[in-house]
Amino acid sequence: LNLNLNYRFPRFPLGTFAANIIGCMLFSIFFLLQFHTTSTVGCQLLVGLCDGLCGSLTTISSFINELNTLKRHHAYIYLIVSVVVALVIFILIIGIPVNNIPRFNLTNTLTVLGGSWHSMY
Repeated sequence: LNLNLNYRFPRFPLGTFAANIIGCMLFSIFFLLQFHTTSTVGCQLLVGLCDGLCGSLTTISSFINELNTLKRHHAYIYLIVSVVVALVIFILIIGIPVNNIPRFNLTNTLTVLGGSWHSMY
């Protein structure tokens, strides 16, 4: 993505932005699916996808590097747009469905995940 998109808009690294937003969407979906699985292995697999796949797709080092290479004004715009879009996507995917799930129980889900998961996020 970086090689194909960043050169099109030199003031806004679209490739890094797209990778981060795709990773945010995938993370939100995997996170939401954890509340619908009843098996420990299923939860562990979804946590692994969140940490491994989404963690490697949305590297903070690329994001920080892009911020350092942009001029200050463009870096602030890139930072604010990235954070706001990621939060809006996360809230749209997680916030709306979780409020409509009648059997949603965060305590049981964290217990299935081993109790340490909630301290990482």
